Amino acid sequence: MMRKPFVFAAVLFVVLVWGCTPVLPQNPPIATPPAGDGSGPTPPAPSATPAPSPIPPVRTLPAEAWSLEPVTTAARLLPHSWSPTGEILAFWTWTAQEVQTDYLYPPGRLFFYDAVTGRVCPSPVQVGYPYFASTLTWMPDGTALVLSAENQLVELTPCRDRSPQAVRGLPEPIWSVQRAPHHRLLLRTAAGALTGVEVPAPETTQILSGQSGDYLYNRETHTLRRLDGRLVAGSFSPDGAYLATSSDTDTQIIDLTTGRIAAEATWQSQPGEGAPGPDLWLSNREVLIAAPVIGGPLILMPGKGVVRVAPEYLGLDCSGRVCRALGARSADTYHLLVQAPGREGRDVWYLYHAESGQAENLGPLTDPRFSPDGQWLVALQDFNGREASAAWVRSIDPPGREPLVFAPVRPHGFLAWSPDSRRLALHLDDGVAVLELAHEWRGAGRWRTAGYEPVAALWSPDARHLAIQASSPQAGGDNALLVVEGP
Repeated sequence: MMRKPFVFAAVLFVVLVWGCTPVLPQNPPIATPPAGDGSGPTPPAPSATPAPSPIPPVRTLPAEAWSLEPVTTAARLLPHSWSPTGEILAFWTWTAQEVQTDYLYPPGRLFFYDAVTGRVCPSPVQVGYPYFASTLTWMPDGTALVLSAENQLVELTPCRDRSPQAVRGLPEPIWSVQRAPHHRLLLRTAAGALTGVEVPAPETTQILSGQSGDYLYNRETHTLRRLDGRLVAGSFSPDGAYLATSSDTDTQIIDLTTGRIAAEATWQSQPGEGAPGPDLWLSNREVLIAAPVIGGPLILMPGKGVVRVAPEYLGLDCSGRVCRALGARSADTYHLLVQAPGREGRDVWYLYHAESGQAENLGPLTDPRFSPDGQWLVALQDFNGREASAAWVRSIDPPGREPLVFAPVRPHGFLAWSPDSRRLALHLDDGVAVLELAHEWRGAGRWRTAGYEPVAALWSPDARHLAIQASSPQAGGDNALLVVEGP
């Protein structure tokens, strides 16, 4: 079943209704030493008890809503990614028979949604879903490079090319294709040495990973270069001088010019915490280790060693447990969100300001996250006795800024920032709402996903389209793809 999605316009934006329902108070800043090499005196442990402060009013979300109809449905459906142009969405579907016969999912079927025409088009070549590796990558002009089931590298224009040809033969079975992340990569040679690899045009260069080796494919010249070894995965410093790479027990910072280890830290992680994301560079010389480290988060610096964030920056005791941390880099500074034990078994979150060394006790929050530009915070907060049922939004600076609270939202639902950090999708019991930043955050609209419960949301790069994955509440019911289209 395929239907064109509902389109909304800017003139339909709804004015917010204000309320006065109390929420948890926020806490004043705590002075701690500014970020550096961790050699300053350890401050006294800050209190996790909320301090009295003005109670911000709760802003009720718009009551008026528009109905969304599914673009398409399937027994299982997973959105994958938008093209860089924001016009095409790639997604995979599975039939009921496929789902019943293999709980790990068979390869599935690749489709494309054209946001300009509203069409849904099947991929002209069979491409397996990328469970553990990448089988689809986008070019800057919106064309796609895919690894076909026949082990061919195929370039196609979604919803245009009906019979695309393989761009070249592949020398061995290839299991992953992805765009080069940087103009300088790190290679571990067959002899075990570390050396740099220059990539003149990373935006059009693809890394192909095969059973026995890695390759660089240049889309402009259609040349394939075999590398003498394996590329080292990791996170690049903003200036491109270093690569941070982590194993199950340690993190290394490697100088990309010399191939030498510039800093190293060993640690013990908490089992069952899930796979960590990439290590996060907070500056050109400070990297936040993403692993769930017992004892609290670590920052590693070339030539300076390790900073234990909880005791050295916040005066917190995370001995024998994991205190998770999130980081955001903006302009010439960074901020950290650190989870720590609170009263009555509820963890609280601290916001650390590197430029001033101040830390704020934000109280109990659920699923906090920074905006992509590092200027805003959003989280879920308890509301009227319901756990994690209000959206809590505030600017990071200045410290102590009063948050805006929007309610009600679906308890423990998703929060989705747009790439430009100017829109925020909220998960509701009956659909989604979108907040938009003007002079302050306000409601931009509300949409009901009649007959389906939203599961996740994915913004297009230009923030003009929001793809929603939803499921039927009926046992054995279909999944649906719905799309909100903006002005």
